[in-house]
Amino acid sequence: PELGHLRLVPGGRPCPCGKRGCWERYCSGTALVTTTLELLARHGPAAGTLVSEAAADPGRITGRRVAAAARKGDPVALRAMGELARWLGEGLALVADVFDPEVVVVGGGVSESAPMFLDEAREHYAAVVTGSGHRPLARIRVTQLSEDSGIVGAALLARSLLPGS
Repeated sequence: PELGHLRLVPGGRPCPCGKRGCWERYCSGTALVTTTLELLARHGPAAGTLVSEAAADPGRITGRRVAAAARKGDPVALRAMGELARWLGEGLALVADVFDPEVVVVGGGVSESAPMFLDEAREHYAAVVTGSGHRPLARIRVTQLSEDSGIVGAALLARSLLPGS
């Protein structure tokens, strides 16, 4: 299953899959850019923020640039990272409610910036998962395989299903 297309936010952001509110529209590098642009549109570019420098040309704002700005203490970028953490925690709780995994591995391009949001996502997950305090929480890890982790996992699964494996 493609967990990125679970509807996390009813009536939320449109997704190329045709639905609205898909998890990946809130937890990805693209989502980080969208959130940043929404914050800039809603609150105006804060004077002197690194992100607002790129606001004149929204195409210059990338997930990596937002992450770099957050590392330098940019308030808009930090707020966007906080939103990503919150939605990641919500989505992880949804997955845990259904599958009750022991471990969840977070991957994708935005996982490179995990030190900036993962603790907050874990806290939010623990606060909203069903039965928190009455069952073990899933351990949340970051992939060591970069953006290719899904492909590598699929290949290893396929190989394990071959006769004689």
